[in-house]
Amino acid sequence: MVPKECCNGTVPWPLPGQPYPVVDNVDPPQLSIFPRPITTPGKFSIYNFCSYDIWIEPNVGSKIFKKERVVAGGKLDKPIYLAAVNFKVSKSEDITQPVQIEYSVTDSVYFDLSMIDCLGIEGRVASTGKPIRNGNTSGCAGHEAGLQLGNAGTWSWQCAPRAWCDDQAYFYEVSFS
Repeated sequence: MVPKECCNGTVPWPLPGQPYPVVDNVDPPQLSIFPRPITTPGKFSIYNFCSYDIWIEPNVGSKIFKKERVVAGGKLDKPIYLAAVNFKVSKSEDITQPVQIEYSVTDSVYFDLSMIDCLGIEGRVASTGKPIRNGNTSGCAGHEAGLQLGNAGTWSWQCAPRAWCDDQAYFYEVSFS
């Protein structure tokens, strides 16, 4: 199937090797991928349950902080910033194909997982040069063992190992609202 362009010609659709998004209006069950650790007030903790080291690049507002390595089985604590925050998490020090942990604190707290930039690339949109993503998640740090974002006392965003969990994380660059 040859993709057609959507969204004013910015993204080809359907994306090669990716399933269509499913809207099921059902909350997915909470998984027990990893024990949800007790949280510390005022801290954002990133646990590395992978068998390999990962690299974290904190972006707070428009400021990019120094990359930090989190060894296999290790943990990184960061203060909770009162700003828009994006932790880029990668298998490599050059932060290629990052999983993005995003949050913002204003009148309320918002957080999400984005897998968009760690997906494989099939080609580029001729008119814009934007990447055409496919369903290859092998570049996504931690995805082979599962991902989890939340704390011990609340609902968590979760992806089961190697699962296409578009009801839990962003896998598509397009908004159909």
